[in-house]
Amino acid sequence: MQELYNDKLSSLDEIMFRALQEAFYERIDKEKPIIGETDDDIKIGQRTRAYEKAKEIIDKTFIDIKSLKTGRPPDKVFAKQR
Repeated sequence: MQELYNDKLSSLDEIMFRALQEAFYERIDKEKPIIGETDDDIKIGQRTRAYEKAKEIIDKTFIDIKSLKTGRPPDKVFAKQR
């Protein structure tokens, strides 16, 4: 990301940070997969995985933004799948 964007993101105060966070979480909750009567397990699994991955990406993005403010890199997450 460009240095200008990093500077702007690191200057967010706590209230603005929380407001952005809530806006994203509200939107992702509205996009929760709807399971239809004719949906099979594969389709349900694909939708659920996509939804969960989107939530994970948003969470990690806010961790990255928070780390800009503190000036230290975000903690590395242990890969449990391996």
